[in-house]
Amino acid sequence: MFADSVPISAIAAETGTPVYLYRSCRLLENYGRLSHAFHELNAAVHYSAKANANLALLRLLIHAGASIDAVSSGKIYAKKSDP
Repeated sequence: MFADSVPISAIAAETGTPVYLYRSCRLLENYGRLSHAFHELNAAVHYSAKANANLALLRLLIHAGASIDAVSSGKIYAKKSDP
């Protein structure tokens, strides 16, 4: 099994398990489809940080134009101070 062209076994050997793999191109494609579908309504797409608070994913979505929905300002502050 591969993640793009990289064997998943090689990733697991390097990082250990369990490991979560995300494809940024797929994430951005999905965001683009949602954003385009609601463009005429001038709607904003908000991603729930509660669903997945991975900072790399959140930053990628923010850079693409998404907004982030967080339960509290404390959650936002806690994530900002993560390394």
